[in-house]
Amino acid sequence: MGTNNPKVSIIVINWNGKEDTAKCLDSLRQLNYPDFDVIVVDNASSDSSVEYLKKEHPDVTYIENDFNSGWTGGNNIGAKHAIAGGAEYILTLNNDVILDKDLLKQLVDIAESDRSIGFVGPKIYYYDKPTIIYSAGLHINYNCLFPFGVRKGKTDKGQFSKIEEVNWIDDIVLLIRRDVIEKIGLYDEDYFMYVEETDLCYRAQKAGFKIVFNPKAIAWHRGAASSGSGFNPFVAYYKIRNRILFVRKNLPAYWLIGISLHILLFVLFQTIKSLLTGRLEVISAMTRGIAWHVKNLKLDKGVK
Repeated sequence: MGTNNPKVSIIVINWNGKEDTAKCLDSLRQLNYPDFDVIVVDNASSDSSVEYLKKEHPDVTYIENDFNSGWTGGNNIGAKHAIAGGAEYILTLNNDVILDKDLLKQLVDIAESDRSIGFVGPKIYYYDKPTIIYSAGLHINYNCLFPFGVRKGKTDKGQFSKIEEVNWIDDIVLLIRRDVIEKIGLYDEDYFMYVEETDLCYRAQKAGFKIVFNPKAIAWHRGAASSGSGFNPFVAYYKIRNRILFVRKNLPAYWLIGISLHILLFVLFQTIKSLLTGRLEVISAMTRGIAWHVKNLKLDKGVK
């Protein structure tokens, strides 16, 4: 790459979340990394987001979609713009995340230490519970999408304090080397949102790239600003649909047997919760997520 501070483009996806996005952009002003720009991709918001944000952050590049392209489509649009502008790295960033001033430097320094590192992710805390882990990398069995040593929700007592190679990183904050995009593409837009980072991590590792967790890079997550709380029809639909989609995209058909228990447990847990709370629409959403695959028996493998 030739420099110690290669250019990074930070992509923030906004959908009717102007206040969260404004706070996120405020935190980016504090970053001590010398060469980065910010691209906000607005997914056809109806709350005058871009007009609102431009007043406080006129130095940001805004791309306004005329439809909601989701997390996957929005990031792909932003990444194409970033690469055309000479970015060597892309940082995907949820609009409800606040970054520590050293985060970008910490992530890039690790990536620059080894050209085979494709992704680097930080330690992320809950914003309102700053000692509780939201994400700290993960080891996952792709045969059944079962994670080993779950870290989310644990109190940080220093147990996640070493830089380590993992095989999954949450893309709410994810540094992506340009080489990865050029070799495997970015997101598969069939996912729209949820499980898309699992697909991306899997494909990157198959292509020979490493994934690294750096706990010295810190961020705080404010919570599901766009999709709402974790227990709703929107989330249930995409999580059940996309777990099956991942297997169909990447694994032999018989591996659906291996993941079936994982899916069954997810459906069972959500069904019980729905019945106890009277949220029957969640059950309906999961049914539609499974039915989607019946309607789409033919499916392109990988990124279109």
